[in-house]
Amino acid sequence: MTVRITQEKLWLSTFRLFALAMIILAIIGAVKSYSSVPFWDMWNGYLEFYTNVVYKGDIQAWWQQHNEHRIVLARTLFWLDLSFFSGSGKFLIVINFLLIFCSYVVFNKILQERLGIEEGESEYPSKIFNLLIFVILFSWIQEANITWAFQSQFFLAQLLPLIAFFLLYKSFVCKKASNSLFVLACVIGVVSIGSMANGILALPLMFIYALVIRMTKLRIFILCLLSIITITLYFYGYDAVGGHGSLKDALLNNWIGLLQYISLYIGGPFYYMTKNIIVAQIAGLFLISSSAYFAWIALKKPSKSSLQLALLFFILYIGGTALGTGGGRLFFGIEQALSGRYQTPALMAWVALLILYSPKIIKKINNNSLLALSMLILIPILLLPQQLKALSSKQGLLFEREIAALAIELRIKDQSQISNVFPSAEWVLSASEVAVENNLSIFGQPKIKDIPLLIGKKETDTKVKCVGSLDGVTLIPGVLNYLKVRGWMYQADAQLSPKSVHIIKNGEIIGYALTGQPRDDVANAINLNAKTSGFKGYILADKLGGGVVLKGLQPECQLDVFTAAPSPL
Repeated sequence: MTVRITQEKLWLSTFRLFALAMIILAIIGAVKSYSSVPFWDMWNGYLEFYTNVVYKGDIQAWWQQHNEHRIVLARTLFWLDLSFFSGSGKFLIVINFLLIFCSYVVFNKILQERLGIEEGESEYPSKIFNLLIFVILFSWIQEANITWAFQSQFFLAQLLPLIAFFLLYKSFVCKKASNSLFVLACVIGVVSIGSMANGILALPLMFIYALVIRMTKLRIFILCLLSIITITLYFYGYDAVGGHGSLKDALLNNWIGLLQYISLYIGGPFYYMTKNIIVAQIAGLFLISSSAYFAWIALKKPSKSSLQLALLFFILYIGGTALGTGGGRLFFGIEQALSGRYQTPALMAWVALLILYSPKIIKKINNNSLLALSMLILIPILLLPQQLKALSSKQGLLFEREIAALAIELRIKDQSQISNVFPSAEWVLSASEVAVENNLSIFGQPKIKDIPLLIGKKETDTKVKCVGSLDGVTLIPGVLNYLKVRGWMYQADAQLSPKSVHIIKNGEIIGYALTGQPRDDVANAINLNAKTSGFKGYILADKLGGGVVLKGLQPECQLDVFTAAPSPL
């Protein structure tokens, strides 16, 4: 008995260490990946939305499509971030973590129901499962959703239907507060349409679930009515999105490819664990076949299997998401199903399947099956290498995004630079005009804010010297008034690189640059502290030529350089 207790403690400690490592690494990764510069869809779905609502009074912007989605819930979070948290995006990253934690809490409640564990009761095998769920949900394979401030809807689109199915199940099995639980399930089902396009599947699936487990006719009618109303509302005034494939076309002309896409979408986590597409597809087919097996068992006695069916309908919801995504994205190739943002629904589907299997696995654990425990511990072991990637530096990428924001602030159509944050420089310069004028988001931060007003101002020299170099001045295609500059600066006494650089000629500021670009060559030659001493920025084209002063700030120092004719890109 003593030996068994010791083994249980060892296994629990091991899973706890993995869980702790996963969350710590995820937090470190989020910090290292953080940027306050809006990226990609944030320019229209986040920043332009806010300026349309707040500065142009366009209330309809709340319900307007973002691609095929109506992201009302995410827009509420965006509004809060820009209204109360300076549009830094930090609030939104924290929300992403909180939504993952909420998913963990809900899945844990479902696990307790599945295993028949009373509140406060603790059992060794259930703790193992609890920790494993935590490990899976915080996996770094969904890095694209965790670290991108725009992606709260990806978590909401899975979490809300999960809660709705669970509450609907509880309203069926609990006599106490049954009506309240049903109403709450309906409310969350309705709200789900404001997460992403797949949210419209929640209520119709809840309606079918109610039919299968034989809920009262009134509740079935209410769910049917709500399904019709929400679908009608969602597609009223809906515009088909261009540049996407057709589900009908995929089903008729490439159903094998669509099946491969769906299996790869669902089995995606196993690709990240094994780097093998075939393994991922087999895993996806295993989840589908396992779900079919559990459904066949549950449908024999649906009323007594209402919890299993709730989980199966949630998996079906994820499957419907994969089907819809495949219909629109299959023409990009089946490998597109492995996109990091799709790993959140895939991970949640696997957690649901794991809970379905939990009684069988726990029975083996109670029989002291080393094989069962070894199979479970293999999951965090295989996820760990991907989690360790959270430690990788993103400094180079984040620096390029900051320079893109600087170009936008200066209204410079530097396509090659701005493409780091949005495909079209012309579009983003137009869409960001109000945001720049009102110092929103990155444009309200000191190192970017009102830089155009700085150009032309007088600036005094400083006696503190920097080491560094102006490595190049280049032309910007289609831009006549500004040139691009690059180089590096380092203040040896402070052993720091300045945070920004004023480019001065005859006591007048003629250009501005930001430091932070990784320069391993400088670090190797000067000091490890000079690793991010590289700078990029812009200088007035008509001021080029002769000697100029590069004045660094924070810490203050200066470097005298000579500018020659610009080189082509």
